[in-house]
Amino acid sequence: VDAALARVKDIERKVAVLRALAFKRPVPARYQTADDFTKVVHREVVKDLPPARSKALSAALAHLGFLTQPIDLAESIEHATVTQAAAYYDPGAKAFFVVAVPENATMLDVISAHELTHALQDQHFDLEKFAGAPGQLDGDAAAARRFVPEGDATFVMMAYLLASSLGDKPWTTALPMVKAQLESMSNQDLESLKAQLKSQADLMKGLGGDIQKSLDAMDQIPPIVLVPLFESYFKGAVVAMTAYEHGGWPAVDELYKHPPESTEQVLHPDGKLFPTREHPHKVTLPEAKLPGATTDVLGELSWQTYFAQWKVANGNEAAAGWGGDRFVVTAGKEGALTGRIATVWDSEADAAQFVTAYVASLSARFPGTDSHAPEAGIARSDGGRVFVRRVGNKVFIVDGASDHRAIDALLRDAKFD
Repeated sequence: VDAALARVKDIERKVAVLRALAFKRPVPARYQTADDFTKVVHREVVKDLPPARSKALSAALAHLGFLTQPIDLAESIEHATVTQAAAYYDPGAKAFFVVAVPENATMLDVISAHELTHALQDQHFDLEKFAGAPGQLDGDAAAARRFVPEGDATFVMMAYLLASSLGDKPWTTALPMVKAQLESMSNQDLESLKAQLKSQADLMKGLGGDIQKSLDAMDQIPPIVLVPLFESYFKGAVVAMTAYEHGGWPAVDELYKHPPESTEQVLHPDGKLFPTREHPHKVTLPEAKLPGATTDVLGELSWQTYFAQWKVANGNEAAAGWGGDRFVVTAGKEGALTGRIATVWDSEADAAQFVTAYVASLSARFPGTDSHAPEAGIARSDGGRVFVRRVGNKVFIVDGASDHRAIDALLRDAKFD
């Protein structure tokens, strides 16, 4: 551990050169036990997702099919964070911590380069302010913002690795190849990506037991938690590289000053983020203001994850025409949940493609149900029905109602800006 921490100053210097930003002050580097790290993560997760909100959001996502069963969402996020981190930078403590120490020194140095980039970001762009206060951003916008610091740091980490291996040759000469590899990796489904990472672990025996445990833990993390975590690194790096291609590091810096607004933008940086942005539509539902209602924006990434979870063919394509959405889940007198989702798509064809994929998902969620008449209602296994109606480029879903009047009300009350 001491040897690893002693190398931090040299890595810090190299990161500053690669990222074309100077450190304003030294970054304290310390070792932290796994128990202490868990306490830090728990404190931060509870701050962002208090127990009551975690319980309500978990129940809502399970009802809508984004979870296969209700879980403690905050606990799952905490588990994902604890098991997938070997080192981290804490914006609150303004310090860098090593938690898991691989036997391979190069691997730890590369990870350190990533985390020290976060320190550099924090000193110039204030990461806590950038992330937003709890509840300030909708879920999709918050997920999109995470692509910026994680993608930037992953890009620098790769530049660090290239600069170390190419010698006198500029690392930028390998940028097209690296971007192509990243795009290929980011286009894999979750199961393929996990399999690839696990197979590569056999080739990296020096990673040590802690890193192997993190790979094994991936299977215990639900896709709705794990996918955004992975994508913010891999596809986030593509976002940073795309910005770099459009204007070097100043263009990457601009992403902190003018953050992306949706996962649609960061999933398609060429076209929907650069050279001009495709802004999401704001959708409002009156039920969102009811006491006890759970509401949020799903976004393209969540719909991709949903379709993949239910093994719907061409799910990514069905999600790609996303233009905006809002869901709200409310509880009736007997505690039965009803979900309402209003969505808008780039075109009528995109909306129709989404309906086809969504109806296919209902056959997977409720085996044996008759899904041929979604407007008349598709039976849920708990006795409710799912109503689906497309009007032009908008799609409306009521999940758990007893009759079709619920979807008539949703069409009447949903507002699109």
